[in-house]
Amino acid sequence: VLPSAWASLAQQVRQGAWHVLSGADHLLFLLVVLAAAWSLRQVVLVLTCFTAGHAVTLVACAGYGLDVPGAWVEPAIAATIVGMAVFDRWSVHRSLTGAVAVRLTLVFVCALIHGWGLAGALTDLGVGGMGKAMSLLGFNVGIELGQLVVAFSAALVMWLIRQLSGPVVLTQTTRLASYIAMALGTFWFFQRAFG
Repeated sequence: VLPSAWASLAQQVRQGAWHVLSGADHLLFLLVVLAAAWSLRQVVLVLTCFTAGHAVTLVACAGYGLDVPGAWVEPAIAATIVGMAVFDRWSVHRSLTGAVAVRLTLVFVCALIHGWGLAGALTDLGVGGMGKAMSLLGFNVGIELGQLVVAFSAALVMWLIRQLSGPVVLTQTTRLASYIAMALGTFWFFQRAFG
């Protein structure tokens, strides 16, 4: 009648991956972060920062009852998209050499906010004790796997653009993507804050 611990863990892995892959705002934020032409090492670091950020928030929400109203979280998630895209454009314009450390810190802070958006998925689990810990572990593993799928897909698209059209077109594409993300994030912010 009751599923095994492994079946429950696998279900939470699937649920975590699904939340990343089906959440338009989380996907857009992740694509903004990945579009900065990072090295492989930096991609691994940024994905780790993003996962660590929401893991902290998910543990705080599920384990310690930290709750932030969705009316605050949803506009804040949209604001993170705009903020990262603006930071990217600003750092490119200023040719900031130390921007990687600042950017990783910003990604971690933004991930804390995104974690509140993901925490809603854990409220329906209805498990306690070790079951809750396994659910959190599985959900976070699923988030990481979903992010890896997005990162691999984005890297493949950027590689194809570079191979077929050259680095100038890739730079123009990432610039356009930043401006589209700013516009969409701004629209979502006002829609969520006032709609």
